[in-house]
Amino acid sequence: MIAAALAVGLSACGDNGGTAETEEPVLDNATFKTRQAAADEPRQVLAEELFIRERSPTLQFSWHAPPEIAAHPRLLDRLRADARDSLAEMRENAREFAQRLVETGQDPRPLYFDQEWSLAYSSPTLLNLSAATERYDGGAHPNRYFDGVLWDRTENRAIELPALFVNWPTAREELETVYCRELDDMRRERRGQEIPDDADDEPFWQCPPLGEQTVVLDSGAGMRALNLKVLLPPYVAGPYAEGSYEIDIPLTEERRQLLKSAYLAN
Repeated sequence: MIAAALAVGLSACGDNGGTAETEEPVLDNATFKTRQAAADEPRQVLAEELFIRERSPTLQFSWHAPPEIAAHPRLLDRLRADARDSLAEMRENAREFAQRLVETGQDPRPLYFDQEWSLAYSSPTLLNLSAATERYDGGAHPNRYFDGVLWDRTENRAIELPALFVNWPTAREELETVYCRELDDMRRERRGQEIPDDADDEPFWQCPPLGEQTVVLDSGAGMRALNLKVLLPPYVAGPYAEGSYEIDIPLTEERRQLLKSAYLAN
């Protein structure tokens, strides 16, 4: 199905974002519904739509979406719009940074933004994508960020993490207990020390709330969801030098009961 929808060509070199954009007119309700219905209909997605790239002496920008997104043009359009916003922001930052380097007599160096979306999990009713972003804004070092999207294939819309669960408060309590325990184990190993007595007063010993983090379903090489993976970039659970944390919460049969069965592949 994806192969039919995705026209792969040798010219899939990306979009440099150079075309001018005009302000959208205000639509009446009937026109809006007509256009929204058209957006829901399948359309051919070109391979070049999965990439946005720009290279210049002041900016290196790269964005990529996985081919599985071709079956969901509305989601692709949304992610591309976000990427174009990021490109516009990085262009302005790069212009200002280059000027500052000249004014202070420093050697030129480019800013960069690299965002890679990949498939985390797929079932007949759910598509789960995750993104890792490497970004350099001119500071002492680049930064890393995570993002994710849960796409309800039946309703053709994004949903939030709590919507996956039969009872989110109950699920959050169960999952957060496991997540915080695993995070503490990883921090003890990386830091070579036990949790201090005053851990409650130390931000990097506290457990960041689960509901505020990027959480994706992880199916490994198969279709069956094996874990919930919590993705924490630097500075969220520890200093930059410790890097990112990726915490797996195994989906035991008991924990699978917390999830709505409609979203899980058998």
